[in-house]
Amino acid sequence: MTFRSRDVVGACLASLQTAAGPGLALEVLLVDNASADGTPGWVRANYPAVRVIENPVNVGFARACNQALGLASGQYVLFLNPDARLATGALEAMIQRLRQEPRPGLLSPRLQGGGPPAWGRFPTLGRLVARRLGARPEPEPGEGPVDWVLGACMLGPAEVVRELGGFDDDYFLYGEDLDLCDRMAAAGRTVVYYPLVTVTHLGNDRWDPDRLERVYGAVLMFFKKRRSLVSYLAVWIGLRLLKLWRGGRIEN
Repeated sequence: MTFRSRDVVGACLASLQTAAGPGLALEVLLVDNASADGTPGWVRANYPAVRVIENPVNVGFARACNQALGLASGQYVLFLNPDARLATGALEAMIQRLRQEPRPGLLSPRLQGGGPPAWGRFPTLGRLVARRLGARPEPEPGEGPVDWVLGACMLGPAEVVRELGGFDDDYFLYGEDLDLCDRMAAAGRTVVYYPLVTVTHLGNDRWDPDRLERVYGAVLMFFKKRRSLVSYLAVWIGLRLLKLWRGGRIEN
């Protein structure tokens, strides 16, 4: 999915060619969310093999990814941010690792650069409060199952992802990866963190107030959709008390 990504998407697309290796047939679909910087035309001119789908308005990350999922014909699907760079052979290695799982769900490699970690634990009120109060991040896990992985570079069997409905379109940005991983777990599918492969991700991990609002709004939506009413209300109240103490607002 691209949104005003002309400056970064070229390096991403170039890296995909070598990441696949000679043994994989690569199909690349790019869904553009109404970029005003000429991203779709630039991609068509420089990467004619890429299938470009243009949206007249920004429909959000989840819906754009689902558009590509509906058109993809491969056995595996990789959701990849345009500011990501894959090393040679990375995609082939990720697929081989996911194939080792009896009931494969999703996999993410280690992400290096300015973005957030590629893995996480399912949120609880305690973890959200601790994060808001500046608690030290949890140590990176080793290779193996985790609660959820980031959608910036997320691999899964295409049919499995489709069977579970893909991303939930109600999430515009943030939270859609958390929701999908939770549904994978409920279906008995394994979500894997694979740090033996490293992908460069140029995203940022700066938590400015507006971004924090969007993230916590997505978390509240997750609790509303995927957890009990009691859990949702506890998180709703807890986050608002934090906001009253520190100032600000939270939607949902």
